[in-house]
Amino acid sequence: FGTWVLMPGSQPHLNPQEQTLAEVFHQAGYRTGLFGKWHLGFPNAANGHTPLALPRAHGFDEWFGIPYSNDMRGGDYPPLLWIESTPGGTEPVPGYRVYQREPDNRLYTTALTDRALAFMQRPGGPWLACVFHPMPHVPLTPHPRWAGTSRRGPYGDVMEELDAEIGRLVQEAERQNTIVVFTSDNGPWILKGLEGGSSGLFTDGKGSTWEGGIRVPMLVRWPGQLAPGVYAGPWASPDLLPTLTRLALGRATTTEDGVAVDLAGDGAGDRLLLFHGPDNTVTAARWGRWKLHLRLLSQVGGNYTADEPPLLYDLEVDPCESRNVAAQHPDVVAEMRAMVAARGR
Repeated sequence: FGTWVLMPGSQPHLNPQEQTLAEVFHQAGYRTGLFGKWHLGFPNAANGHTPLALPRAHGFDEWFGIPYSNDMRGGDYPPLLWIESTPGGTEPVPGYRVYQREPDNRLYTTALTDRALAFMQRPGGPWLACVFHPMPHVPLTPHPRWAGTSRRGPYGDVMEELDAEIGRLVQEAERQNTIVVFTSDNGPWILKGLEGGSSGLFTDGKGSTWEGGIRVPMLVRWPGQLAPGVYAGPWASPDLLPTLTRLALGRATTTEDGVAVDLAGDGAGDRLLLFHGPDNTVTAARWGRWKLHLRLLSQVGGNYTADEPPLLYDLEVDPCESRNVAAQHPDVVAEMRAMVAARGR
């Protein structure tokens, strides 16, 4: 999508030629539902109000949620719509209707969970449910019954609520012997202070390629099928499609960006991961235990130029990226730079 996230008036949308997880499972006979934030395009004047910008054009049988980020409202933004798919709907395009206009975002987490559970419990064969809760993205708005329940203010309140609602989903998934994946799309938006979350010991946050921006939880649960353990290797969201296809459907699927991860393994290997900045240029790379920074982007304006790039960190002993060891391992720096160059960006 170029250099930034899609806005309500953006012309681009998810390319229909891209194979999605929903399409793979839909073609395998699964019911597919999306509950929550889409943020991969919206029908507007710039793209001719195309229905290709919304989830049902990309493998989902149904959708109940918001089309882009919850903070894209007010001011010059158009009214935010909470949308649900329905055969007789006409807004914003045929096949959908507006559930709430300028929605009460205090209701998101519980309502999305309720709708997802109804979908999961509906008879009619196997299913894939993608639940993308808007919280804890700002603005933070816990349900009234959760407001004031934590010692961490609104952020803690929405996390308490999410913990309870995700617990309901996990309980139902376990009852149906279903794989559960829990993850996030990026690190904390620490520019927002207490409402943006914390990266803990990791450096920087969302919008950077330091560990605080790209390292997120990834939990997979499938009782009786996946033994408890820790996968220590790198794993990125594009790996979900080939990994879940192999786990659930028993077949290999090749994608341009992802690989099928062996969750029973220890994660050892020589896979190279590239991390790009907003101009689509490689900013950092991960190779086994090594992390190489070629440019020094920061969400918070951090000055990391005491040493000039490239910077090299050993994440096995220094996950907070505090000790540059490029001078001690020039061979690793040279090999990683050559691999990045060979990838073409």
